[in-house]
Amino acid sequence: MVQVEDVNDHDPEFSQSTLNLKVREDIPRGTSLFQVQALDRDIGKNGQVRYTLTQASPFVVDAVRGVVTVMDKLDRERDSNYTLIITAVDQGTIHRSATAAVSLTVLDVNDFAPLFNPQTLTIHVMENEEERSQLTRQVSALDEDLGVNSQLTYFIHKGNSDGLFSITPNGTFQILNSLDRERESMYFVTIIAVDSGLPPLTGTLTVHVIVDDANDNRPEFTEEVYNTIVSEDSPTATVFAMITASDMDEGVSGEIRYSMENLDVPFAIEETSGELFTTDVLDRETVAIYRLTVIGSDEHPSQPLSSSVLVTVLIGDINDHWPQFMNSPYVAYVPTEMAPGSVICAVRATDADTEMNAELHYSLYGESSDLFSIHPYSGTVFSSSALRRTEAIIVNIHVEDAGENPKFDITTISIRFQNASEFPEMNVDVLSDSLSEDEPVGTLVAVVSAASIRAEPVSFYLASGNFEDMFHVEQLSGMLTVENPLDYENKKEFTLLVEARDSGSPPFSSFAEIHINISDVNDNFPQFTQAEYRCEVFENSPASWVCDVLAIDADSVSYGTVQYNITEGNSVGFFTIDPENGLLSTTPLIAIPYHIAVGTEVFQFTAIDQDVSNTSVGIEYVLTGGNASDFFWIQADNGKEKHLGC
Repeated sequence: MVQVEDVNDHDPEFSQSTLNLKVREDIPRGTSLFQVQALDRDIGKNGQVRYTLTQASPFVVDAVRGVVTVMDKLDRERDSNYTLIITAVDQGTIHRSATAAVSLTVLDVNDFAPLFNPQTLTIHVMENEEERSQLTRQVSALDEDLGVNSQLTYFIHKGNSDGLFSITPNGTFQILNSLDRERESMYFVTIIAVDSGLPPLTGTLTVHVIVDDANDNRPEFTEEVYNTIVSEDSPTATVFAMITASDMDEGVSGEIRYSMENLDVPFAIEETSGELFTTDVLDRETVAIYRLTVIGSDEHPSQPLSSSVLVTVLIGDINDHWPQFMNSPYVAYVPTEMAPGSVICAVRATDADTEMNAELHYSLYGESSDLFSIHPYSGTVFSSSALRRTEAIIVNIHVEDAGENPKFDITTISIRFQNASEFPEMNVDVLSDSLSEDEPVGTLVAVVSAASIRAEPVSFYLASGNFEDMFHVEQLSGMLTVENPLDYENKKEFTLLVEARDSGSPPFSSFAEIHINISDVNDNFPQFTQAEYRCEVFENSPASWVCDVLAIDADSVSYGTVQYNITEGNSVGFFTIDPENGLLSTTPLIAIPYHIAVGTEVFQFTAIDQDVSNTSVGIEYVLTGGNASDFFWIQADNGKEKHLGC
């Protein structure tokens, strides 16, 4: 028997020299993928096959079994394909080998979240911008997955409560309306990109919409009209008022410069601070009031905006003028016999100052002054006792103002006595000694007549007591009428001294006093002492005082008596008000319903006088127990109190 010994003359042979396989990228590490097998027809060691991978990869092959295993995490987005060269080597003294090529495709799973780069987008848009191209931006995120796993849809996630923005599914971000920087200068909008995988993954983009300023706001003055006063003795450069305005724009568009339209006034304004100051000497008696137009302009370089405001400047009086008697010195012709209290004449002085500095007080002094008296305010001179004489008397008169540093004037009256029969005989027919304050101008009050045996005709004059020229006497007819509207609240009674003067030279005069009372009408509305009352009341509190409201009516007696009541919004009966004194109180329990609707009227106040007129005021309440502010708001135009929310 011949035994043939093997020699290593055969290569290993793979059952398949090429393979194409697919594997999911989320396959767990340690998973066996496939097995290769190569046969060697030799025997012994020459036929024993061992397997190797010829390059580094996330795979290993079992050297004996030929099983290929995943040893590292696969990532399709990094390596989507692998070509594995597997070598089969026999164990002969001289190795023989064969190779097989395995093409391995990594299948996608939805493991890559959409990514915005950068993750914050800043968009600048001019306020009031309406050009659509300036209000549109395209946003996009990257998803490295494949197929539906990379198909993205865009949504607005947060920051669009006002509905100012939108985004299309393909990522077109739009600002739907022109924006107002002064309302909101910056918006934070969160956009998400969602892929179509299962489960879907998302990415986030934060959009900062910055509203750039446009010069769209005019300066606004803090007051609709400014009223100020400066003393007439103020030195030049005296600052007496501050005019201020604000501009909601920013930068130079919000910086304000002040100027004045008036050029021929003794004032100027500091252009940056708005300080009004004097530039010349003031004299109230020359000009008592100035009306200035102040302009506030912003500093926008090309299209500045401006506003104007009226500033009324009152010149405050100082006591810099002396009283002066008119027609001084005086000569009075009177009958030789006079009863006590007879009118001698009326003197009058003027003072160019105002108010207390022009409030004059008359007095008599010197020899024979005790025979006469003078009304301290009207200047009417009377006999103090019965007189019977023929010789002339000279009486000294002093007039002084009520200023802090009083000034005065003096004069004399030469009282000359004449036959009583030569003086006009007067008759006064008073139609009514009480006039309503709403009597029309022109109403006939009295008719004065006189006859003179000395010199006709007789003329009539109002010698004193005609406060603010409320009455007029017709010089020839003697008809006394209402000249200007009467006002009970300003003056309640008049004592008019009517003079009947003959046509002689010198003229002789007789006098008669007419007393007129002014009666009240209901011509004043009640006025609350505050436009708004702010009070606090604790929830669940027992019945207690809340606050006092006070209204004042300038009318008299019943017309000026104010009654209070709650007219609206107190349907639940939380509050009560004393009709006589305006004391507002809670009823035994305050329990505002938790579900009360925003905007619900809570109450409204009205003060009513005894006639039919009324006025209203709103009162704002704040619950302080755990709700310390913003519970109510008041509608200023009608006094309705409304609930804001808790």
